[in-house]
Amino acid sequence: MKGKSLWYLIVVFGLVVSSTVWAGTNFSHLLGLHYGGTTAGGLFYRHYVSSNFSWQVSFYPMYYEEASSYYGPNAPWAYLLFGNMEQFFLHFTRLNTGFMSGRLFLWAGGSVYYKEGEEYVYENDVAQWQRASFLGLNLGGGPGIETVWYEHFVFTLSGGYAVFTRWKSSRFDKLDVNFTAEVSAGYLF
Repeated sequence: MKGKSLWYLIVVFGLVVSSTVWAGTNFSHLLGLHYGGTTAGGLFYRHYVSSNFSWQVSFYPMYYEEASSYYGPNAPWAYLLFGNMEQFFLHFTRLNTGFMSGRLFLWAGGSVYYKEGEEYVYENDVAQWQRASFLGLNLGGGPGIETVWYEHFVFTLSGGYAVFTRWKSSRFDKLDVNFTAEVSAGYLF
């Protein structure tokens, strides 16, 4: 597990260093926690390319070796979630006070997830656990608001519509179109 954590830190550090070269401005990096129905969740990094645009990546890896009643009696199972979000800021909506600034934006993004484990299925009116792998792709977009408190603390809330797809063991399994919500909080530096 230590080796995996080191790789995640190397990736985040690489993004920060490379984006410093691109931006050349103060306060263009944001690290924090993100939860999104479309754009994944977990740790995230956002880079403000200009006053009009930013991009974000988030990831959430999980691995369980122990059996559980929820994820199946024959563990292990693995789950990897990777997301991306782009923000296009609307300048005519900018608000500035002494300690807080805010602005509206339009966003577009998506995520890819992979799950290897078991699922509870019904066959011939008999319920049983069955080994399966899932691959999903989510795409969405909509409006949002970003607030910056005391120049460093950022809170973002957005919503919209998304398309959720899932492939189960190499065949198309599910397609949903639904409302989505995205929320994040982090430190701007």
